Amino acid sequence: LIFKYFFTFTKMDGAEDPGQDNTPPPPLEQALVSQNWKFRKFGYDELDTKFSAIKGNDPLFAKYVDKIAEYAGDSNAGAQDSGIKLCFTFISRLDAVKGGGILSEYVTSITNTLVEKGFGSKPRSIKISMDAIVEFGGHDLGEQALNSVIHKGFNHKLPKIVIPSVEVCTQALSTYGPKVFKPAATLKAMKPLFDHKDGKVRKAVLSYVAEIYRWMGPTVKSILPELRDAQIAELDALFQTIEFGQAKPLKFPRFQGAEQTHTAAASGKAAASGGAKGGGDDAILDMLEPVDILKQLNREFWNALADDTSWKDKKGALDTLLNLLKAPKLADGDYADLVRKLKSLFNDSNVVVIGLSIQAITKLGSGLRKAFAKHAHNLLPALIDMWKEKRPQVSKPVTEALDVFAKYCYSIGEERVCTELDKGFKHKVVKVKIDCLQYIARNLPEEPKESIQSCAQ
Repeated sequence: LIFKYFFTFTKMDGAEDPGQDNTPPPPLEQALVSQNWKFRKFGYDELDTKFSAIKGNDPLFAKYVDKIAEYAGDSNAGAQDSGIKLCFTFISRLDAVKGGGILSEYVTSITNTLVEKGFGSKPRSIKISMDAIVEFGGHDLGEQALNSVIHKGFNHKLPKIVIPSVEVCTQALSTYGPKVFKPAATLKAMKPLFDHKDGKVRKAVLSYVAEIYRWMGPTVKSILPELRDAQIAELDALFQTIEFGQAKPLKFPRFQGAEQTHTAAASGKAAASGGAKGGGDDAILDMLEPVDILKQLNREFWNALADDTSWKDKKGALDTLLNLLKAPKLADGDYADLVRKLKSLFNDSNVVVIGLSIQAITKLGSGLRKAFAKHAHNLLPALIDMWKEKRPQVSKPVTEALDVFAKYCYSIGEERVCTELDKGFKHKVVKVKIDCLQYIARNLPEEPKESIQSCAQ
């Protein structure tokens, strides 16, 4: 009797068991808001077909853009699958423009829905949800999408939501590369997940780090969060199995247009193969977030570098500075006071202080690259003259600094550089002449033909 009553009751529930009398679906607009989940599913499928057939600038996209998140988050599992597929079709077919266009206002709500609903759904819908989020990269909205994934997915109480949240970061990086989906902020947000109680989550995190390593190589260590020794050892073992420097994007942002995409593809190949001077290094630097060290230099630091302080105080301040300068990419800013102070330490009576000040200059050059060119030119005469110093604590850092300048800050063939090198050839100390010639010999092969001809003249 209970079974008979339950069966009769469910048959009467037209809202959740419709279509028993083969009622045809209503028109599209009515189907999309119907209480009948099968009719809603029909509406989503019908709209999916329409978006697949029209051009990406059709007014129909603007008409439904504010409804896509709602459709993807349908309360019925059957309709939700169609809503998620519709969401992917919408994002992938819509014309992409710089700044995201009509999608920019809705990227957060759509991504949140895909994380909360799609990632907890069937495997097929999980995959489509991930594909949809990755497609935001083609609309200049990749970072906004991943920010939503971080906030909604990384801290979710259910591991089955956390796992695809991490996996979509790996897929995004593999598909569009680190210029579209910059890994530094995402990796920083993953720090708690390295110790997640679920082994599948930890495995997903390691896969993401491995994907970053494919692009960046050992430089990935500069953006890793603080980890335990055992975790670092595990990552080092993983890195030994990965070939880096050959990774290339599978797609390029559609908002760039065909010509720019072709150019990006060409530059990507150049970066992967080493390219021009700086080549792969510059490509890696593009993946990193710049670090502002200037705001971290407090009054205590500057006081410690005063002329009347002890060499130990100066060494302590320089050690602090060098620790900050471990960041491979530095934020642009006014470094004039810092460079001026470091240059004044070239004349310090303590060789340790001199060596550390030059090391700091080297790090500034490698972290700022072309933005340090003005300072590199101004420091060049003093550093060339310091080659007269025989002590390796000074001469070695000088060589390293000037090599960094030649690689990142200026060209050997520039008139100002050639002028200073010519003065070096006339230096009264023979060692300076030799070091100038060796400097050219080391760095000239990396220069374009024009620079070589200029330097020869």
